[in-house]
Amino acid sequence: MMTGVEQEDFRVRLSVDLSGSLNDIYIAMEPLDIPDADAYQSGIDVETERLKRSNPKAKVNSFLSQADQVRARRRKALKKF
Repeated sequence: MMTGVEQEDFRVRLSVDLSGSLNDIYIAMEPLDIPDADAYQSGIDVETERLKRSNPKAKVNSFLSQADQVRARRRKALKKF
């Protein structure tokens, strides 16, 4: 648990620098947003996006950045409604 943070659920992300030494591993924690019970009961609307990983065996930073941009656009579009 992280001190000073009231969040209970976290996502742990392990990052390995594939361009350099594989001995460098970075660990990051970020809040995990869990859907509420109604979303599990009633379902949610989804939309697919076409994204392609340059390395299908790894989520490289450029892919994560693309995915974050897509999520941000979707959140902005949802706020309009």
